[in-house]
Amino acid sequence: MKIVFWGTSEFAARILSDLLSKSFEIVAVVTRLDMPQGRSLQLTPPPVKKFLIDSASEIPIHQPEKASKPEFAQILSSYNADLFLVVAYGEILRQNILDIPLKGCINIHTSLLPKYRGAAPIQRCLMDGCSESGITIIEMVKKMDAGDVIAQEVVSIPENMNFGQLEEALLQGAFNLVPKVINDFDQFYKNKTEQNENLVTFAAKILPDDMEINWNDSAQKNHNKIRALSPYPGAYCRVKIGDEVKRLKIKSSSVLLGLKRDPSSILSQNKELVIACSEGALSLGDVQLEGKKIMTAGDFLKGIHQKISFSLPASSL
Repeated sequence: MKIVFWGTSEFAARILSDLLSKSFEIVAVVTRLDMPQGRSLQLTPPPVKKFLIDSASEIPIHQPEKASKPEFAQILSSYNADLFLVVAYGEILRQNILDIPLKGCINIHTSLLPKYRGAAPIQRCLMDGCSESGITIIEMVKKMDAGDVIAQEVVSIPENMNFGQLEEALLQGAFNLVPKVINDFDQFYKNKTEQNENLVTFAAKILPDDMEINWNDSAQKNHNKIRALSPYPGAYCRVKIGDEVKRLKIKSSSVLLGLKRDPSSILSQNKELVIACSEGALSLGDVQLEGKKIMTAGDFLKGIHQKISFSLPASSL
């Protein structure tokens, strides 16, 4: 089966690598434009393109500014592809593109659709404290993440699993499920099912305000936010050290129940750092003060020789 692979992210690059290692026929790859990064604003290829370059692949790489333009549709048609496989590409494809492959366009989504349609399904699932997630392969339609379900694989979420760990578990699920669907596509497609629109939830893009810890929330809610944003981009709080207020990213934490003090109060700072929330308290694990390396909360405290206090977000005051 001839496949045109669409993807941009590191997650997509890992799936492409797995498909190539299993000798699937990838006739072309479509990814997004190189983007300026870092202080030097040097043009940097997206992870999918970088993977192909590093592996000395001869697969044609396309980086259209707008994928749905008629001239690019003509290029895609020339591959006579059976299937377009889309993984975190980053642009909604129009019908003129969806109509090109002989068997159709499928998308790999990192949630158990119809739950968590949208840009940040892994993070939002963890923020909500879900006990399971999964990989869903859908037929692509014009409406975002709304196509019929072709196959799903459930992935369990242990209580303290973070974003990086869940992403890896979902990748392993995709490594198992995607080849099965490609190898027996007609049978899977025949048994596809409609999504129940009454069960739809949305996973909005993570914005800067979503990343700040609010001590007025429960310890469990803050813990879920921390693991949803770890190891990157990182949940943070504001800490006052002497007369200076800085951001402190929290990479890991644990919930302590039964403790009651005013939210943001420090309950312990002797080898461990425990902060009161509206319900329970949060014991900080690994932290990163702005401009510094990641360290344990204990080591952070050792390096602080001034009085410290924690602030509530301005939006909560």
